[in-house]
Amino acid sequence: MKSFQYADAAVEQGINIRFRDPKQAEVMEVQDTLGKIADWMGHDLRMEGPPPKGFLIKELTEQQRNLLNAVLGLQYARRNAEQQAELRNVPLVESGEQMVDLREHLQSGSQVSFSDKPFHEACGSYAKKKRIMCVRQEVATKLMLVCRALNEVHMSAHIEDCWRPPEVQQGLLLRRLVDVARANPDWNWEQVKMVAMSLTAPSPGLAGHQAGAAVDWRIYDIDGRDFLPLGNDYPEGGAHSSLEFPYLTAQQWRTRTLFASVMRMQGFRLLLTEDWHASHGDRGMGADGALTRKAHFGPLQSFNVQTEEVLAYEPQEREIPYFTDDEVQELILRARLPGGGRGKFASKPTEIYAWFWHKKSEKKAD
Repeated sequence: MKSFQYADAAVEQGINIRFRDPKQAEVMEVQDTLGKIADWMGHDLRMEGPPPKGFLIKELTEQQRNLLNAVLGLQYARRNAEQQAELRNVPLVESGEQMVDLREHLQSGSQVSFSDKPFHEACGSYAKKKRIMCVRQEVATKLMLVCRALNEVHMSAHIEDCWRPPEVQQGLLLRRLVDVARANPDWNWEQVKMVAMSLTAPSPGLAGHQAGAAVDWRIYDIDGRDFLPLGNDYPEGGAHSSLEFPYLTAQQWRTRTLFASVMRMQGFRLLLTEDWHASHGDRGMGADGALTRKAHFGPLQSFNVQTEEVLAYEPQEREIPYFTDDEVQELILRARLPGGGRGKFASKPTEIYAWFWHKKSEKKAD
């Protein structure tokens, strides 16, 4: 379903990356765990093997991670841009299925936890408000089976994020653009745009979260209450969060394999750039080696759990990007303004977010 993408051998040698062969016991332990889950779900076991070069002897240092991100980041982003172009062609017929509260749906039948972090400060009027833990009924039902299956092997899901209002989805892309522009001052605006939009959906029609079809989540051990290591923190984007990233320890590979295999057993699909994101019923059904190339959940403007009413985008509105190229360029220039005595940049990210939303409100008023 995926191919691992390495940096050149000279790069690996230059930053002293060393591998070891996987031990049979390590692979068998993951296979046995997934076998139990597959039996409980009534599915066949499907599991991908370790990276071709094996596992890292030591976890990557921050310096190694940064260098690999610099080398592989644009390469991975191009691959994701190609995938996004394909997904735009996936037919979408909105079903109008209701949204349900995932907290109520899951907590009565499984051990699961939910993030208490608010929406990011870039999200306009939703900044610092509670996240909205709602998804489509079909997604909730499938996720319930995933959570119960994990409980059977003494693991549990921790739900980070679900439905996002339009303003939140745009705000998260705003954050990405600012972060990528500042972290890579030598990149041109098109490179910044490509990488940022490989990490956060560039338009409503590609936003699984806005469709109520996507969930961001992590796995933790019930006994120790510790999150299983992925090799990156949520929602830390970059080359190391990509499914193609091969520089993993045995434990990191185990976590990623558990996540991917369990979700695929229930028909979820994974995006190339995020090892915490899975969706069902949206245009992501055309990704991840899927045979089903149609979608029945599209982006929602809003919904009402009590009345079961959902307000979907009109077809022509789905493909309108959250940012025009002119807005992207202006934003990048502002994000990179030199700060003189105030440090490297003139404005704090929060000041840029406030400027953007103020400008947007003025434009709307006109």
